[in-house]
Amino acid sequence: MSSEASVLIEFVKVSPALIVSVVGSLFLMANADAIGQLLRKATKVSALGVSIEAAGDTFDDAVRAHGLEGMVSHRERMAVLRRLSACGPLLRGTRVLWVDDQPANNEAEVRLLRSLDVEVQQVTTSTEALDFLKIRNYLLVITDFDRQGSPTAGITFAGQVAAQTAAPPVIGYVGSSQAGMARPAHFFGVTNRPDHLMHLVCDVAQREGS
Repeated sequence: MSSEASVLIEFVKVSPALIVSVVGSLFLMANADAIGQLLRKATKVSALGVSIEAAGDTFDDAVRAHGLEGMVSHRERMAVLRRLSACGPLLRGTRVLWVDDQPANNEAEVRLLRSLDVEVQQVTTSTEALDFLKIRNYLLVITDFDRQGSPTAGITFAGQVAAQTAAPPVIGYVGSSQAGMARPAHFFGVTNRPDHLMHLVCDVAQREGS
């Protein structure tokens, strides 16, 4: 057998892998932009999935903290998580001012908002909150009603906020004993449930972002 024939035989043995490699390289080069876009989309979906999964765990913590396991159904849970997913871009980078003299009661809800890249400023008195409103802009304010011995402190505070120029919406986040009362003046909404709270936050974000 001639040396030329031997070389040809060896090339044929190697050529399948070589051809696949060459074709693959050419395909990647020719479709680099399209492949890059697909990878970016996949990364976004993956990141969103992780974020919503974590949000679900944190939301469950909030439900348990308030003893509402029997009140919030699986359907309502999934509805609020889908809503948060949809509102994520509108919430990202916004600020929320939260007024409650017992901030530990809202620990899970605060974590949930922060997991969505919302900056949450927590204060314990109306005076502190009004001082912050003078120097910073907020998407909204969340307040309890009963603090420092006054069952209507939050209601009075909401009126003080409404008197300001370009006042942000105020949401009341209250105890179960106050949940059934009529919505006072100057409140965007009032609830004692974490799912309803997040829906109200999304309502404000969508209104302000439209």
